[in-house]
Amino acid sequence: MEYTEYKDPKEFLAMTRQVFEGKESVHGLMLGLCLRLTENLFHYGDQPFFATITDGGVLELAALMTPPHKLQIAVIGNRHAEAVEILASEMYADHWAVPAVLSEETVATSFAEHWNSLAGTRNEAGMRQRIYELREAAVPESHGSFRQATLDDMDITDKWASSFQTDCFGRSEPKQGLTKQIIEAGELFLWTDPSPVSMACLVRPTTHGIGISYVYTPPENRRSGYASSVVAHLSQHALDSGREFCTVVTDLSNPTSNSIYQKIGYDPVVDIMDMHLIQ
Repeated sequence: MEYTEYKDPKEFLAMTRQVFEGKESVHGLMLGLCLRLTENLFHYGDQPFFATITDGGVLELAALMTPPHKLQIAVIGNRHAEAVEILASEMYADHWAVPAVLSEETVATSFAEHWNSLAGTRNEAGMRQRIYELREAAVPESHGSFRQATLDDMDITDKWASSFQTDCFGRSEPKQGLTKQIIEAGELFLWTDPSPVSMACLVRPTTHGIGISYVYTPPENRRSGYASSVVAHLSQHALDSGREFCTVVTDLSNPTSNSIYQKIGYDPVVDIMDMHLIQ
């Protein structure tokens, strides 16, 4: 097997793009990040990590990391167990710091075991997630209306974005201007009844699809169908704008959100998980 590390995301995409686009919903996170990094290599901070492992010129594994964020691993071939071991060994030898890994559970666990033996760390299972894909939206009837957020909404969308991060990832300090960039990009949308009651955001456009995230309804507005309405209308908006499909990533421990998305028309694609590596 041949391990190759890249400094240029365009070179990495030249090797991986056909595979990523072949299963775009599965690999959309990595593809979307790569496309963003081709525009600005340091968009997420430090020098990103890109690597592939091939066998006879055939892609077996692709990996991407934007420090200090988690390592993402996509396994393509049948020899992924051997490829994952090579990846861990090469990253450790090159002195990369890996705080966590995101992949299918067997892959994330395998990488963690190899990394632990090299770096003396221990692993701790994080969030188990499911990627869903939608190609035709079932838009429910609901009180209220759908509209694009403006900078006049930023006080409330900043607060909701901070609460979303707290709900999903733990503690998050409120930050003024947190949603300014995505509002200016025209990516943040609201459900109003008649004031804002729920929000959702377009994220990570890929070649044919786009993701939906930052879905948040404050507790006092829940159980009224607002989240279903904003996601359904935003999904339809994306399809009407020329996207072939939309994706969402859910926390498998939250049956409510998983049920909402399936009723709208989202179908499960693959399960993934976070594996934290603790010193």
